[in-house]
Amino acid sequence: MSHRLPAAAILVLCFACTHTGSPEADPLGVPEGLTFPMLLQAGCRNEKCMGGTWAACDSLPVVQAPLRPEQVIAWLTRNEQFEVQDANTVVVVPGVVLVTQDIRQGFFGTEGTEEPFSAGDTLYVLDYRSEGRFNVWHRGGVFRVVAFWPWSGQPGPTGLAEVLRESVSEFWLRVETQSGIRGWVLRDNERILDLHALWLRGRVAGPTGCDAIG
Repeated sequence: MSHRLPAAAILVLCFACTHTGSPEADPLGVPEGLTFPMLLQAGCRNEKCMGGTWAACDSLPVVQAPLRPEQVIAWLTRNEQFEVQDANTVVVVPGVVLVTQDIRQGFFGTEGTEEPFSAGDTLYVLDYRSEGRFNVWHRGGVFRVVAFWPWSGQPGPTGLAEVLRESVSEFWLRVETQSGIRGWVLRDNERILDLHALWLRGRVAGPTGCDAIG
């Protein structure tokens, strides 16, 4: 399934995009009209996915903005709790997928329900949204596509596409500290802990936070 995003959404997702109308010469380069790193709103940003109370498992910087990591405005200490309010993805390098077989995807409940991909087309994978869907750049536009290539250990359908390069991205959380400072923290699962997710898995983080899981 695919869905071409409306013009307003494309401006949000791809702040430096221009339509070139011609395929890129080097599939492993950056397509003309795109600039990286690229800042996108993360998919599934509500409390069910990532909101609520988290804890730092190390000394962590809180920065002014995801694209300005050198602008540190505060530090979190180990086991200090903070509230997550939103999230953004920074695409450092887009993934590259080569379509090897003609495929047409539809998106239920929308106009322009199908987007054809032809053998030989190059898709530039920007970010993961949810439920197997990705934002991809294809021939001058951003589309939301159900993956038909291998990703994150998922084998995907056979023979439809080949992954030439995996994407490189960062996931940033918009946070508010206990002292009321608002900024952004890089999500690093080795250094921060989602207390809500821990509770959902039937494990309770005690007052020692990260120490509760070793």
